[in-house]
Amino acid sequence: MGNRLRHAYDRLSLPVIWHAIQDELPTLEADVRLALIAAQLNRQG
Repeated sequence: MGNRLRHAYDRLSLPVIWHAIQDELPTLEADVRLALIAAQLNRQG
């Protein structure tokens, strides 16, 4: 999606982008937060 945002922005579907923001971004955020916590715990030993 990032490549498309950078190079094909004139052909993007706004409903698809809105869906990604509303429905997929919160899950991605939660996964990233868990990964960061796991990484921090691994560094601590």
